[in-house]
Amino acid sequence: MRAKVIITFSVALAIANVVYFASLALSQRIQPPKPNPLIISGLSSRHYSSSCGFISKHPIQTITITKPNANFYFKVTGGGEPTLLIRGPKGQSFCIPADGGNGGQIEVSGLWEQGDYTLFVGNRQSGIFSFTLSINER
Repeated sequence: MRAKVIITFSVALAIANVVYFASLALSQRIQPPKPNPLIISGLSSRHYSSSCGFISKHPIQTITITKPNANFYFKVTGGGEPTLLIRGPKGQSFCIPADGGNGGQIEVSGLWEQGDYTLFVGNRQSGIFSFTLSINER
């Protein structure tokens, strides 16, 4: 029984480390996205419980918008109930949950102010789910 517990713990620790280091590797600063659209695939994590579901402590992506009123489109698809948390340059946070009517997909577009935006992909369900984030400047 003790060997089974140690193996289970080791596997869980290995998975947690892979998710943590993958989120660190994915986080990079871009201005504007190249290529257009920029597509990032990864795994959501359950490191931190927030009002926007379970998210990583580290952003998946940081983008710097260099011109006023830039038109950006963000799309997230994934398993479970994905969420997209966007933190803006003035400290504002936007949490966008997936709409149950469109199969776990999030779409956000609009005009964005100049500044740095950090993006987190999370999930309302506790678990590890694959996702794809697409960032498109229009």
